[in-house]
Amino acid sequence: MNNLLTEKLKLLKLFVWDNFCPDYSPGVAFAIAESEQQAKEMITRYFDSVTRSVEWPDPIKSEELNWGQVKTYKLTDKVAFAMEGCS
Repeated sequence: MNNLLTEKLKLLKLFVWDNFCPDYSPGVAFAIAESEQQAKEMITRYFDSVTRSVEWPDPIKSEELNWGQVKTYKLTDKVAFAMEGCS
């Protein structure tokens, strides 16, 4: 691997919110990003794209989402998650 790619990978982390939006139906949100803010922006864009509808026509803002506590991992950390749920 070249040095530039190696340095870029060192900046990336896995950000995990395991109680994301509990006021709707608790879920998990995660992103690989350089900062928590960048991760939240990425998740907000994704969440907005899948929830936009006639009932919810306005863009979602990050501060409108219930984030809960974030857990941060280096990409070299060994991590595992499991979820169960019913509708």
